[in-house]
Amino acid sequence: MSLAFPKLTSLKMSQNYLEGPIPSKISGIHLQILDLSVNFLSGEVPGDLAVGSPQLFYLRLSNNKLKGRIFSEEVRPHLLSFLYLNDNKFEGALRSNIFLSSLIALDASRNNFSGEIPGCIRDNRRLLQRDLSKNHLDGSIPVEICNLKLIQVLAISENRLS
Repeated sequence: MSLAFPKLTSLKMSQNYLEGPIPSKISGIHLQILDLSVNFLSGEVPGDLAVGSPQLFYLRLSNNKLKGRIFSEEVRPHLLSFLYLNDNKFEGALRSNIFLSSLIALDASRNNFSGEIPGCIRDNRRLLQRDLSKNHLDGSIPVEICNLKLIQVLAISENRLS
């Protein structure tokens, strides 16, 4: 796709009937915006999605059938500001690399995330919206949440938090 559209920076394919896995070749495009929401995509997110698109700042994968873990631990998409993962089947612990200092909005609601909310969220001073509701998170609510002075939306309902 990068050969056909070498200057493509925004790819919005929301509300179609796309099926199957996200093509791994999509990571070779230098996208800034990628919206694949409201489709029938399944499988795991290609591990090099954020690495292959180093300028990616907006990623919407909402309302699909995606599963597995989002980003490997070593992936640090430095520019990612808007991350929408809601209404999928993602699982496992929330990795610390999701809570990047560049992140403004994170919606990881209605998935199968488990474990504790990472304490590393204190490093994110720009976060305005955070929705982790309707998962399987447990443990205590990190006191570091109090350091999020700009936060406007904090949704952590329907988990197993104490």
